[in-house]
This record gives sequence, structure tokens and C-alpha cells, in this order.
Amino acid sequence: MDNKSGSFTSRDLALVAGMSALYLGYSYVSGVTLGHTIREIFDLTLRAGDHIFDNLSRKRFVVAGALGNLAMAVFGLAMLQAFGFFQGFGVSALIVIWVTALVGDTLVGALGALFGTAVVRRLGERVRSPLIR
Repeated sequence: MDNKSGSFTSRDLALVAGMSALYLGYSYVSGVTLGHTIREIFDLTLRAGDHIFDNLSRKRFVVAGALGNLAMAVFGLAMLQAFGFFQGFGVSALIVIWVTALVGDTLVGALGALFGTAVVRRLGERVRSPLIR
């Protein structure tokens, strides 16, 4: 077979598998370790005030998504730093990593919530969960 420069190789597959394993491992550990706390951060944002679930504003979902991701980013970075993942990095590099991760994760959480509310509004009742009454 011809070795094309744009073909998917076994090295690429191994890289994707390794990154996927790291992501799944991080998600599992952070979800199990701080899942209850992160849910409370998200739920408290949604439940602030006397609102029922159906009448919550899009803004409240976006804030809740942003805060949930912010809490996850803080925990993840703190754990990586506690286990020595950032050894050898200078203080300025650590500041850049923390600021980038905190801002980036918060924005991704907000955008994810914004996208999720747009999908639910577009699809309407067809996606209504039986758990939401």
C-alpha cells in the first residue's frame, strides 16, 4: 500500500487512544471526587430564588455552566500541581497555564450551556425528560 502523507496511521490511532484515556480518567476522577460539590455549585446557581425548572432563564443556565466548569478547572489544576505535574515550570508559565485554563474552561462551560439551551428551545417538547415536571 502506498504511504500517503494524509493517511491515518497506527501512531495517530495510539495518540487518539491515549488522549481519550487521559480525558476519561480525568473526568472519572474529578466527577467521583468532587461530583457532589460541583453539582451543588451548578444546582445552587439554578435554584437561587423562587423559580421552577421550566421558567429558568437562559442566562441562569449559562452562569451555572460557567461556574460548574470553573470549579472543575480549579480542582483539576490543583490536583495536577499537587501531584507534581508542573514541576520544572517557572512561575510565569504556571500563571499563564492557570489563567488560560480557568478562563478557557469557564468560557467553554458557558458556551456549552448556551448551545444546550438553544437545542432544547429548538427541539421543544420532543426532548423533555420525564424527570422534569
